[in-house]
Amino acid sequence: MTLSSFHVDPTPDAGAGIPADGRSAAPRSVRGWALRVSLGAATLAASVIVILSAPPIGAIALMEVLLVMAALGTALAPGSVLPLAVMIGVVAFRVASSGPVLDAALIALVALLPLIHQMAGVCAAIPARSTCYVSALRPAMIRYAIAVVPVELVVGIVLVFG
Repeated sequence: MTLSSFHVDPTPDAGAGIPADGRSAAPRSVRGWALRVSLGAATLAASVIVILSAPPIGAIALMEVLLVMAALGTALAPGSVLPLAVMIGVVAFRVASSGPVLDAALIALVALLPLIHQMAGVCAAIPARSTCYVSALRPAMIRYAIAVVPVELVVGIVLVFG
């Protein structure tokens, strides 16, 4: 068998993400401000979940306002102490609220708190006016999936069967 007997197909594989005309595909990217908006949405979602289950007491109302302000500030300054303040505030509200120990709100918080942690780290490193390739975010997405998916499965099974 000689080298000339091999046939090389000049058209690239369409499943590899390369267009059929042979040009390389532009990598997908996401804007820094979009990452911060998603971080703000995650912090607000976690805040609203615990605020809805909190008892309506005067001092708690002030804490609710501070928690929402910290959630909004997290999107503006993800490299500050605000993401930690939001996570501690969410856990404190969850512990202080009365109600069932294991419910759908807890499942949502189990997913949102690590997401806030990962997103704050990513957003702290990426300026708001820049663009980031999705492939650069893949390690953070993998860490999140490895940390959250098994816990969510166990909590879901316990909630359904237990």
